[in-house]
Amino acid sequence: MVSVLGVLVLVGGFVWATAAETPDEALFAMVGDTSGAGLRGRQAGGAGALTPVMELLDPGETLLLNLECVLQPDGAPAESCRRRPGNSTFRAPLGFADVLRPTGSTIATLANNHILDCGSEGVLETVGALADRGIATVGAGASLDDACAPLELSVGGLKVGIVAYLVMGPNPANASRVSAGAASWEECSPLETLGRLAERNDLVIASLHLHLRRGWTREVPEDNRRIVEEALDAGADVVVGHGPHVAHGVLTRNGGIGMLSLGNFILGTGYNMPPEAQESLLAKLRVRDSSLELELVPLVLDDDGWPHAAPSEEAGEILRHLERTSLELGTRLEVTDGRASLRVDRHDSATHSSDP
Repeated sequence: MVSVLGVLVLVGGFVWATAAETPDEALFAMVGDTSGAGLRGRQAGGAGALTPVMELLDPGETLLLNLECVLQPDGAPAESCRRRPGNSTFRAPLGFADVLRPTGSTIATLANNHILDCGSEGVLETVGALADRGIATVGAGASLDDACAPLELSVGGLKVGIVAYLVMGPNPANASRVSAGAASWEECSPLETLGRLAERNDLVIASLHLHLRRGWTREVPEDNRRIVEEALDAGADVVVGHGPHVAHGVLTRNGGIGMLSLGNFILGTGYNMPPEAQESLLAKLRVRDSSLELELVPLVLDDDGWPHAAPSEEAGEILRHLERTSLELGTRLEVTDGRASLRVDRHDSATHSSDP
């Protein structure tokens, strides 16, 4: 094949130009829960807000994040956002979306328990605000069919299918046949969808907002592990977990990688969070036809809720915990130079699309 400098991608009516270092290679930067609600210090919008982590990102990477808030125009009536029992309200100004394209190409997953905090109109406003800024979305929509629909696009010469699901059982944030909301693991036939995506794509990513058990703890619920393994068995190559608000370990299965939780990327809720909730991971993924190469970079959130590269002592602590919990999941990580890495041979890659 002839080397290319980039690939034009049409998503939702806009065109991306995504860089590829070599033919048929995709680069991703993946992070966890990202919310513009209650941020302090730096402005909620502005290109420089992520300056402290820019040196960790490469221009050719596609950023994948879970946007756990509703985006609304300034002056939107407060009564449009109603707090539900046991659920805080996460709402941010439209300008927060301007922060979310540090590499130029971003995909926001919206399947979480806060996407319906401002009703159906809030869902549509959020999707629209992101689309206006060239950010693709998956995992929420005006109806169940819209919410469940996968995103399929080209990244670095590879055909990529992405799904996002809220794993929380019956929940008021779930979309229905006639109302807006999140894509639900229980309602969207995820295993069948993942199988179909695997048949026609080179790479399948499942973003899972895992909310079956109590969060804010380093303990990995067995239910979360089971769901991640089911997704990998069904056809996902990579599972990106979030929802517990704390970083958890990594498992491998069937030539794929499951990250049980990357923790918080941006979170300014005003909560009195436990210290471990201010520690998170940036996952840098290089995808080739024959392998998945993962590098995990420790981050810390400052008191205003913004991410920074973890100082060496804190990075060491984060990596020791990650190494230990991953080993408990049967995965041995290589830890060097303040980062953890893992390479998986894609021995089942032949089951994916081979169309020219």
